[in-house]
Amino acid sequence: MCPSICSKLLKYKNVFILFVLFSLALTTTAFVIEYYFHAKPCELCWYQRYYHWALGVIALLGLCLPKIFKPRFTLMLLALVSLIGLGTAIYHTLVQQGIFQSGCGAKEIMNASLEDFKAALMNGLEPEPLCSDKGFTIFGLSLANWNIPTMLVSLMYALAAFWFRNDHLQDK
Repeated sequence: MCPSICSKLLKYKNVFILFVLFSLALTTTAFVIEYYFHAKPCELCWYQRYYHWALGVIALLGLCLPKIFKPRFTLMLLALVSLIGLGTAIYHTLVQQGIFQSGCGAKEIMNASLEDFKAALMNGLEPEPLCSDKGFTIFGLSLANWNIPTMLVSLMYALAAFWFRNDHLQDK
């Protein structure tokens, strides 16, 4: 049973469909957390969203334009974006732990005059959250922490589909 399930999961078309659904799920979750739970994302959170979006776009291109975006090339792009997203999630986690310093979120405050800052607060504008703040957590883990296993699974799945060359399984 497992070999047949694994072979279906490794078909290029199915891999790309799952990546598109994965990207949509991550993006939807991020926007629900932002707008429903009022958790404003920091600059590094936005970078991580960009990687989620890139995964979906690349997978969609691989799905819709297989002659231009060859499947194995598309899988390597997915793995590369996943790896960069994993690195960003690890970096963001280390910033939250205080191991690394990050200037994100503080730029607006550092460059604003006292009058500009007061006016922004009076108009209801909130400064961008600092990347060192954990912000919204699920089971005590920040979203950057959760993004580490998410991007790791994404990376492993793309590499598995690439390495277990299965051209004989593909629809011709």
